[in-house]
Amino acid sequence: MLTIYCKHEQLKGQWQEIGPLKSQVLALADKTIRVEIKLYRAGLLARRLGSLRAWGGLDVDAVFFQLLDKYRLTGTVQKQVLLSWVEQTLSKPQLRVYTAWLAGKGLVSLYSKATVYAHRKGILEAIGVDISLRYCPEADGMIDLANVFTPENIMGLPHGRLREDRYFLPREGS
Repeated sequence: MLTIYCKHEQLKGQWQEIGPLKSQVLALADKTIRVEIKLYRAGLLARRLGSLRAWGGLDVDAVFFQLLDKYRLTGTVQKQVLLSWVEQTLSKPQLRVYTAWLAGKGLVSLYSKATVYAHRKGILEAIGVDISLRYCPEADGMIDLANVFTPENIMGLPHGRLREDRYFLPREGS
């Protein structure tokens, strides 16, 4: 199973209090796209990775990119949502918040944080738009993901930025 998302936005929504360590994590995550490939039992066995011993000396990065190639990701564009569908789908309070977001207004200056968070979650579930992200009135151009998801673009955390006992850098390219 393949999952692609912005880790920064996920963590920002989950963390209530942000201290120095979490601030470092958010600063690094702000410039990245997180890609996860989950292998379940059948996938591990098919690759002869069912035992811990089989992982010794394994080039995990190579396995990751082999699996990623099978998805044949080519491009992405900014999601565009028809306003008529939005009006039918969202509740009136959600629609007011969504319309303010479309107008580029700072939602926290108009509503309480709790209200914005509640409507963000509802709008995201209803129409798939995350109003915690900046609104871009002009659609961004298509991005060629073949140039984004490459071994050269794996981002490791700089040494000393976070506690070394909690993070391991990806292997250097071979």
